[in-house]
Amino acid sequence: LQGFDIGLPTDNLYGLAKIAGSTDGSTTCTWLGGRIYSKLADAKLAEPFLDWEGVQLKRFFFESATRIRYVFRGAILFKGLGGEYLNEFENPITGQRNKVNNFFTQIGTYDFTTEGIVASSRFNGFLAHNPSPLLFTWQVLGDDIWLELDERVRYTPKSTGKEIADNAIFRFGSSLSDVKDRSNVLASACVSSSTQLPFY
Repeated sequence: LQGFDIGLPTDNLYGLAKIAGSTDGSTTCTWLGGRIYSKLADAKLAEPFLDWEGVQLKRFFFESATRIRYVFRGAILFKGLGGEYLNEFENPITGQRNKVNNFFTQIGTYDFTTEGIVASSRFNGFLAHNPSPLLFTWQVLGDDIWLELDERVRYTPKSTGKEIADNAIFRFGSSLSDVKDRSNVLASACVSSSTQLPFY
């Protein structure tokens, strides 16, 4: 079976699983890295603050052609601007030296359906982008295809009781012919991301 139609919600689920993971339910790994910038209210420009790198393990389970279960877990390690992993960090804004706590997520789940995204019952928040029917933003040029995954959320951790606004956008770039080829369970992809997160 060949083919992929970005206008069909069922093909959007298939394309998401194939580009961001695998359609056979196996575990895949995504590596991410980047730089954190800080901007004070009276500053005209943001300044480099920290580097980071992380990994995300994920699985997509097709419960039907109209519903997939997404299971994931990740970790983020913080680094100095010179590339060294940090155990302590002297904050250039406050002047304080703090112990660095790297970030490890709990196992999370979402259900992606043709009618929208269903968050885990543990999720105490709001999904900013949850269209129905579920159609992602795709861009196609020749044999290049990009998927934009809008993960902007507001949520309130039980540990702090303080709402967090996380403005995260992920973009996956792959080969359209690989996505169309249903004899393969995954399409190799490069991912870029941008996140705007207030300092808490």
